Amino acid sequence: MYKTLTSSDTMEETSPVYKKRKNGPVQQTLVLGDLSATLERERARKEEEKKNAAPSVPKKTKIKVQEAEFEKIFSISRLGDPVYAREMKTFYEENGILCINLENKIDKRKAVREFVTSLFREMPYRDEFMLNFKLANGKEVHVNNDEDIDDIVDVLLEKRINAVNLSRLKKCLLPHATFGAPCTPPSFHMKIENEIRQDPQLYWAVAFLLNNEWINCDFNRAIFRVPTVTEGEDFLHFDLDPRQIRSSVDSELQGKVCITACKFICVPGSNTDEFLKRFVEVYDPLYPGRKLGQAKYSLDPDRDPWGLFGKQRAYIVPAGHAVFWSPKILHGHPSFDRETPISIGFYLGFHPEVSPAERAIRRELFSTGGIPEKWPSGDRIWFFPKKFQNFPKVLQSTVIDKLTPDAHEVLVTTRTTQSGKVVPDMKPWGWKGTFEPFPFTPLGEYITGQRKWGE
Repeated sequence: MYKTLTSSDTMEETSPVYKKRKNGPVQQTLVLGDLSATLERERARKEEEKKNAAPSVPKKTKIKVQEAEFEKIFSISRLGDPVYAREMKTFYEENGILCINLENKIDKRKAVREFVTSLFREMPYRDEFMLNFKLANGKEVHVNNDEDIDDIVDVLLEKRINAVNLSRLKKCLLPHATFGAPCTPPSFHMKIENEIRQDPQLYWAVAFLLNNEWINCDFNRAIFRVPTVTEGEDFLHFDLDPRQIRSSVDSELQGKVCITACKFICVPGSNTDEFLKRFVEVYDPLYPGRKLGQAKYSLDPDRDPWGLFGKQRAYIVPAGHAVFWSPKILHGHPSFDRETPISIGFYLGFHPEVSPAERAIRRELFSTGGIPEKWPSGDRIWFFPKKFQNFPKVLQSTVIDKLTPDAHEVLVTTRTTQSGKVVPDMKPWGWKGTFEPFPFTPLGEYITGQRKWGE
């Protein structure tokens, strides 16, 4: 509702609805039509000034990634057949990606239940930030109540979580939620992870694939990706610089195990030596100034003469399957829009046997429930995203404010910025959770790098 003004109110004399009188104020009602026209002219003038002040920035081309099913999915129970195993190996070498049906090795409900009790229940959060949902019948369920766990599992396995429960889930998520792979200690030590890590059938399949029986699995973490939270971006990239790929990379394998259905985006066939040689010849001149050997060599859809963005496919990985890919392949990240189900799983890669120093570290971590200080790349592992250090208020609101008083006392510190300002900070670890060492088989100790092959 518009206000009725008099000429004694503060207004510019140039206003069409203001009239100055020498003999005192005059009652003058605003004319709505005139005011509307004036505001519209002012808006148009400011828009014109913006256009003239700076050139418009062209929008980047947006590419919608097409979904696809694997041409071939290999059954783990058949990989003991040499002919079938050679077919698997040829498929991987030509395409750079491979999907294996783990068959009955994963009980989906049991695995998701472990995510609830090991990941979410073990967080040192205050009660209101612990996992909780409202069921369709109005019942409230909470992760701290044993009798509610099955109901929570049901919600997490829904094809489309409802808006109320999605909002609640967002409040309870662990740090690194936008990437969807938490770095808390339980994330590295769940039973389902260790059961698959030491599985003999999977081990022999990978050993055949890599031509090496003395291999170790990597020491990696769980995956929990949520619609509208996990980042989905136009990020088509190589993990390794295609101009400088080390010769030993073919002895490594990257992968993840999908407890629920998930996707993996890549350009099939972009792993071959022939493709990479031609790629460098054509694409390197289009990306000048890039430091040789840089990680995450990404592409721009507007500098893509081969149309690789259009050739990438979002391969559907069914629940209970593993997907493996070459470290050399060009790949991307799936988008998690509102219609995307929650994606649950864990990373699982393989590589040649670790050094004696790394073996000692792994023995300690698997026996104590700790995690590595650094990734194989040498980058430090952070409990919360490293970028939060540049945004203390974000760290405060997304992590610190959720902590229990005991955890706050143990973990929260301060630091002084370069400008001399004291801001909140956190220690990476320190709270005591529940941990029980996993009973590895002798083969499992070899695979996980706790024992040296041949001893």
